[in-house]
Amino acid sequence: MKKAFIIGSISIAIVLFILALPFLGFMFSVFVNTVSEEYQLKKAAEDHLEQKYQMNFTVDAEVNTFVGSEITAHPVKRPSYVFPVKKNRQGKWVDYFFDAVYKEQIKEAVSKYPSLEETDTQYLQMFFNANASLGKTYTLDEYPNLKISDSPIPLTIKLSILQKDEINRKVVLDQFQQVINMIENENLPNEELISTVSVDTPEIHYYYNYKIPRNEFASLKTIEDLKKYEEVKPVKKQ
Repeated sequence: MKKAFIIGSISIAIVLFILALPFLGFMFSVFVNTVSEEYQLKKAAEDHLEQKYQMNFTVDAEVNTFVGSEITAHPVKRPSYVFPVKKNRQGKWVDYFFDAVYKEQIKEAVSKYPSLEETDTQYLQMFFNANASLGKTYTLDEYPNLKISDSPIPLTIKLSILQKDEINRKVVLDQFQQVINMIENENLPNEELISTVSVDTPEIHYYYNYKIPRNEFASLKTIEDLKKYEEVKPVKKQ
């Protein structure tokens, strides 16, 4: 009886193993393909970065068959400067190296202006548009001691403000002038101030959009000046 039980168990195990072979083969194939793809991505990203910036980088690539790939890199000399790398829809490499390089300098600049700190009604974004460096190469002679004022691409600065019932342009103007003071005092490489003021009313949500070129900052002194840059988009609530 015991012998028959053992034989039966072994037979079942053999059958289950045979049935599992296709799945095991599939998983092994996925593993091999993933390792190969990660190596190819890593090598391609590494070559791109080293040709673009004329320095050595360490690249890590992770591929998930069901989610996609994730690539991060950092200069060999500065392991703390970690930044993402990816391909856009056109198949071109896009990297966020300058954001990593100037991150601490941006934080330091903003810290000097308490009125620009993030609140429930205000959010200041400062970043480098990665598309601005597409297809370009750089020789960063002063690296790693780069000054943000010497950045080869412009810094995007966007201020988002949330208000209720009706727009308070005096508050908007005051905040714009604070941002402009920061840009000029810290010598930030910015070409324009972008802002969206969202005004929530019972029936309609209004979006006041502004784009103010740097060479016109000095002319922004009054509420009437502010209105010249104003575009309003009303969205009726459902």
